[in-house]
Amino acid sequence: MRNNIVEFRQDPMIKIEELNQLEDKILYLNETGMDELKSYSTIISKSYVPEEFVTQFPGKNEKNTFFLKASAGIDEEGREFPETYFAIENTKDEDFPYKILGLYSFGNHYISPKVGEEVYLKMVKGKMMIRREDISK
Repeated sequence: MRNNIVEFRQDPMIKIEELNQLEDKILYLNETGMDELKSYSTIISKSYVPEEFVTQFPGKNEKNTFFLKASAGIDEEGREFPETYFAIENTKDEDFPYKILGLYSFGNHYISPKVGEEVYLKMVKGKMMIRREDISK
């Protein structure tokens, strides 16, 4: 049973950043959260992912795995986010179809452990939604 569901309304990157001891957690994301992440990201080919990150996923089923590149940005509260790469696996689960295999940015590196606390991030739509703006604007 999924007893560690975290509901949130803000940007998924903010919620991930707020989690303690990320290296001990296996993160899953619902469709709404992935849609928000994709709204300021681009799906990229494995060949455009930094080598030190992409080599962490040998033998992963490429049919179910994809990479996102989130642009650097500043949210409405002034928090800065660096350019970030995500490795995502489509789990085919109905409620939480995405597993975050890893994320990589300058000074930040996360690889999902084989065993750990499973955290299900459930983004819900609401008035408190925070949008990121492109730094280059």
